[in-house]
Amino acid sequence: MVKKPDYELPTYDARLFTWDGGKGLTEASDMHLAPGVVPGKRVWNDACDVGFYVRSPKTGTTKLFVNDGPLYRDVGSEREYLGERYISIDGWAESGKFELFIAND
Repeated sequence: MVKKPDYELPTYDARLFTWDGGKGLTEASDMHLAPGVVPGKRVWNDACDVGFYVRSPKTGTTKLFVNDGPLYRDVGSEREYLGERYISIDGWAESGKFELFIAND
């Protein structure tokens, strides 16, 4: 059982993401985020996890996602920031946990 968040968290509509099985993809601008801002807020007062909810308009189900870290790509001798990865902590897709990727655009 997942511990209930200690703080009020934003909820995003699942239609903001393009889904392929248990994986969702969107761009930061589609979530109306300012450049460099990651979605979500601190989840628990005894941990530094940042997260948010995603609600399915079809089923009404709400899943809690927490940040799993940034993703980078090596380009020559430099690293290019690609975006942030989030994983569900309260639900499973057929192949494991649900994943979200929010691309830096």
